[in-house]
Amino acid sequence: MTAAAVAALLAATLLAACEPGPAEIAYGKDECAACRMRITDARFASELVTRRGKVFTFDALECLLGFVERGGVAEDEVHSRWIADFAKPGRLIDARSARWLRTGTVRTPMGLGVLAFSTDADLEQARSRFGGVAVAWDQLPALRREAVMGERPGAAGAAPSAPQR
Repeated sequence: MTAAAVAALLAATLLAACEPGPAEIAYGKDECAACRMRITDARFASELVTRRGKVFTFDALECLLGFVERGGVAEDEVHSRWIADFAKPGRLIDARSARWLRTGTVRTPMGLGVLAFSTDADLEQARSRFGGVAVAWDQLPALRREAVMGERPGAAGAAPSAPQR
C-alpha cells in the first residue's frame, strides 16, 4: 500500500470517528434535558445530537420535539435525532427513518401515545396488538402541540382552543 493510500485511509477513518452520533443512555440515572424526569423506560427514550457532538437525552418524544421548538437548540444546530425502537427497547434508531404508530392503548411517559419502530413489520405487529394509526415524522410536532397546548393539528402558532361548553 502506498503512503498516499495509507494517508487517505487514515483520514477517512478519522472523519468517520468524528461523526456525531447517539450516546449510551444510563437508564435510571440520566435526566431528561427538557422536563428533568429521570429516564427509566428504554422503550421511549430519545436523544438529540448537535453538529458539535453535544448529546441531549429525553424521556419521551414530546420532550425532544418541544426542546427544539422552545429554542433549547436551534434547528440549524441539530445534527440528528434518535428514538428508542419500541420493539427493541434500548436500541436507538434515526428518527427520520423510524416508522411511527400513534395509539391510545400504550401509556407513554408524557401521554402522546406515539411509538417508534425500525421496520414496517414491527409497526404492523404493534398495530395489530395495540390498534392505532401510522403517522409520519413531519406530523409529530403538530400532534405534540395539540396534546400539550390544545392546538389544532396544522395550526402552528395557533392559540390554545377554548373549552367547549
